[in-house]
Amino acid sequence: MTTPADPLAYLRRLLEAGNHNDVVQMIRDRSTAIGRWGTVFRNPDRLDADTFTQFLLFEHNRHWWGLQRRTDALVRSMDSVRAMIGELMDESAPVAHRIDGLGHSHEFDHDVWSPILLVTHPEEFGVWSGISESAMRRLGLWPADTDGVTVGTAYVRVNEMLKLVRTEVGTDLWTLDALWWAAEKEHDPTRHFVTTPRPRPIRRPQTSRPERTRTLQAAKARTAAAEDTFVCRNCWTTKPTRLISATADVCVDCA
Repeated sequence: MTTPADPLAYLRRLLEAGNHNDVVQMIRDRSTAIGRWGTVFRNPDRLDADTFTQFLLFEHNRHWWGLQRRTDALVRSMDSVRAMIGELMDESAPVAHRIDGLGHSHEFDHDVWSPILLVTHPEEFGVWSGISESAMRRLGLWPADTDGVTVGTAYVRVNEMLKLVRTEVGTDLWTLDALWWAAEKEHDPTRHFVTTPRPRPIRRPQTSRPERTRTLQAAKARTAAAEDTFVCRNCWTTKPTRLISATADVCVDCA
């Protein structure tokens, strides 16, 4: 797909067409997700590891996938996570200062903290993720003055552009973030499946050799049976990748 001559008109068409069922569902889940997670993150002192783990899963946050890969590292540092979220929620300081005060965490980066800002302040802060940056750069909407500045300053400039685009398209920041995904899927449909991770192997106590052999054989059988999955954009159902049709992101039942 070539870059649209008028990116704002292109985003309006994406919004009006509703061609991607998964994106439509994301948009529909706006009130539910913001209502749930906004309350959770505005009270970070009460945030426990199980609740935060749920937020990192697409099936609960209803918008962002891939965050679950960071679960182990983030949960191991829950005290630091709570402190960093508390820093984000401290409205006595400008948001750029709050973000720069987080330090340089490889796991708790803009892919994580900007969704938290969105669900707690849905009219004020948008999402800076790998998807949104890729789409904005490709459509010529990425701000030019983000190099050589702090992460906080860069986010403020990105967020200004997000709010400008939101106004021009006539939507909200949650929906705009879904439109970036739709734009990226249309550009390269094979890249953006929502997948679920393979089950982790279960650690078992030491056993005798015959029993250990049987256990290993059973584990191998489970692993062989496990399959990556995807979400069909027509019926919005999670299915094994072996059921993908010749049409990308559509299952054989809907093709």
